[in-house]
Amino acid sequence: YFLVCMQFNYDQSVYGFREYFKKYGFKYSEAN
Repeated sequence: YFLVCMQFNYDQSVYGFREYFKKYGFKYSEAN
């Protein structure tokens, strides 16, 4: 699930990544 989200957001360029980080930023940091 995490990998899918990462690929999806990465494909959406910076905007998609920022949107993802806004919602799941804490999860990203925790996983990283």
